[in-house]
Amino acid sequence: MAADTQTANLDELQAKLERLTLLYEINRDFHSTQDLAELMPKVFEDVLKAMNCEGGSLWMWDDDAKMITCENAFGPGSENVKGLKLPKGTGIVGWVINMKKPTIVKDATADKRFAGTTDQKTGFVTKSMICVPLLTQAGVLGAIQVLNKKGDTGQFNDEDLELCKVMAENAAGAIVNARAYESEKTARERIQVFNEFNKAQSTTLDLDKLLDIILKRVVTILDAVAGSIWLRQGGDLLAKVAVGPTAGKLVGAKVGVGTGIVGSVVQKKAPVIVEDTSKSELFSGKVDDATGFKTKSLITVPLIHQDEAIGAIQIINKKKDDDWFTKDDMDLLSSLAGLSTSAIKNATLYEVERKAKDLSILLDISKEVSSNLDMDSVLVTVVNLTNQVVPYERAAMFVKNENKYDLRAVSGAAKIDKADPAIMALDNAADAIDKDLYIADAEKYLAEGGGIAAVKDYLKQAGIASFYARVLADDQGPLGMMTMESKNKDFVQPAQMEMLTILANQITVSIRNAELYKSVPMFSGFGKGATLKKVLVGGAIALGVLAGLGALLWFPKVEHRLGGQVDIEPIVRNKIYAKESGILDKVHFREGDTIKVGDLFAELSQQDMEQEKLKIQTKREIARQSYLRSVGLSNMAEARMKEAEIAQADREMSNLSNKMENTRIISPHEGQVLTADLPQKVGENISRGAVVGDVVDLSKLQVKFGVPQEQIRYVAAGQEIRFKVSSYPTRTYTVKIERIGMEGSTQEDKTIYNVYATIENADRTLKAGMSGRGKILAGKQRPFQLLMEEPVHWMRMNWQW
Repeated sequence: MAADTQTANLDELQAKLERLTLLYEINRDFHSTQDLAELMPKVFEDVLKAMNCEGGSLWMWDDDAKMITCENAFGPGSENVKGLKLPKGTGIVGWVINMKKPTIVKDATADKRFAGTTDQKTGFVTKSMICVPLLTQAGVLGAIQVLNKKGDTGQFNDEDLELCKVMAENAAGAIVNARAYESEKTARERIQVFNEFNKAQSTTLDLDKLLDIILKRVVTILDAVAGSIWLRQGGDLLAKVAVGPTAGKLVGAKVGVGTGIVGSVVQKKAPVIVEDTSKSELFSGKVDDATGFKTKSLITVPLIHQDEAIGAIQIINKKKDDDWFTKDDMDLLSSLAGLSTSAIKNATLYEVERKAKDLSILLDISKEVSSNLDMDSVLVTVVNLTNQVVPYERAAMFVKNENKYDLRAVSGAAKIDKADPAIMALDNAADAIDKDLYIADAEKYLAEGGGIAAVKDYLKQAGIASFYARVLADDQGPLGMMTMESKNKDFVQPAQMEMLTILANQITVSIRNAELYKSVPMFSGFGKGATLKKVLVGGAIALGVLAGLGALLWFPKVEHRLGGQVDIEPIVRNKIYAKESGILDKVHFREGDTIKVGDLFAELSQQDMEQEKLKIQTKREIARQSYLRSVGLSNMAEARMKEAEIAQADREMSNLSNKMENTRIISPHEGQVLTADLPQKVGENISRGAVVGDVVDLSKLQVKFGVPQEQIRYVAAGQEIRFKVSSYPTRTYTVKIERIGMEGSTQEDKTIYNVYATIENADRTLKAGMSGRGKILAGKQRPFQLLMEEPVHWMRMNWQW
């Protein structure tokens, strides 16, 4: 009997030792790696063997989806349980997660909490169970279940429960650490991705090139098959760029805002993910039917700039056939889209500005050629000035002469050497061209069959990469030809092609006008007898002048009126200053608009600040995750250090927030905006403290009247000024001189002194910057005195010493 008792005690001690050993190994294993996918199966297997049970499972709680998901399962039918999702509160595991309490179930079928969902799925019969929650300081992560105790009793006991608790406690800590590690790793990878993405999109301001760079990067980062970028044009969305099997059919397509997935995303300013198109009502499949492409999964996110949806990015299909896009993919794409919007907006503004600049240059060229009837001069002007619009190496102009084109002008050449082999080859090529021709890739054109033989000869002779020829013709037939060439492939962009079309039309008209001008006979004289007429007329005028002078001596006094230039100026010009440096991104007022104190005048780009904000947020999140991990491991010294890093990140974020707030330029003044061309200033670099705009009060303005120094002696305060401005020639304004300037200025070799008056402008008809002509009423004098004033003044200055 004693021997039996001793044996039993030894067995019990042996069992406890095995359990302690297992607990030690579980603790060691959980802290040995961050790879839970590798660790959990091994730990579960050890625990199930030690507890002598048939199966078990690990369930994780998704607070966003309010679902419980089986992450791991062991035992019969376990392959059918992995990935199973249950609604919140379902079954015993749902009760344990909700209540955050462990439980032992001796008879599952008799327990009201038992749902039997997994049994129905697997065919496994659950008899008894232990279920323990995975608890952390932040809340519940999920739960562990072990099923069906083997042996005579088939029941779990308190020791089994304690073992499960230890496992759950270690598992919860390991999951927190693994998530923190994974989050930190992901954050670092994201920072690298974002930095590389920003570097790539900062290489160009050309809109088409930028969109192509952005889309290709996005598709690569998200491992997608295809994608497209759509930009808003009024009430439509235009597919600007696309990659993938159907890219050629998609570029240039239009959909209405609010139509389809892309249109809906832009209208609602909210991203959409279709994880599986076969199960989605959002996906219509019309594009797939038209192109033969099969869309399985897609993400569409809006491009939002300053709360305005300017377009959308859409990516389609993961490269792996059995893979779908996830919410993490959508978050990543949204972040990339956020980084892109400012660059896209700036490129769009740059394109508009470039077009405006090109149009201005085009207008100058048009004025030059349209005002000149010398054909050779017109042609030389065109070949030498057009490179401001299109960057070419050489341009040439031809004039149609019967059945041949005559080369008349070459850029950079004062004289054309017709014996030059290259010029001869160009001449032959022009004669062979009968319609507009653009060769974007000369190498490819030469390699292909067909083509124009004379043009191919010239391409080989000149060694150029691309060539453009435009026939200049009107309704009467061809008049000439314009050619351009470059050492760069595809040197004429679509926007530049539009400019060349406009220019070609203008040149055609000018050539036609020059031809007509040459055909008109000129007249050189008016015939004999002109001298006698002049003598008779001159004598009559002289007699009239003498009679008039006599009359002036006895004429009564008249008002002495001093004529001069009048300028309207603001009395006070208030300045609006920038509080931060940056790129001017948006202007909310134009010249002449009324502005109030506190109105948002303009905004600077926050693109660089948004990137800095993302870096700080990422740095703070890494520090926060490290802090939680340190607390979980009771490493308080490390935790305090991470707390300091979090505090530093908060301070940096506060400073950055202040800087971002200062990008909003608020008007401290009330009045009318005086600064011209404000929209054209968008895209300019603004320094801190720089003047962004001028605001003036137009209810009262200053009248400035210029008086030559020879007449300033007649002017005094209180005299009337009567004036008209060019904008209102039928309206006469009257003011009184208030002060006379003490310092003169030189204007057209004359010294001018300004006199000033104030005018009420309640109706706001007068504007600062208006000008006109006026007269100062400087007292009364006889007409003879007024007539002799300048001669007498000259005599006194030069003879009377």
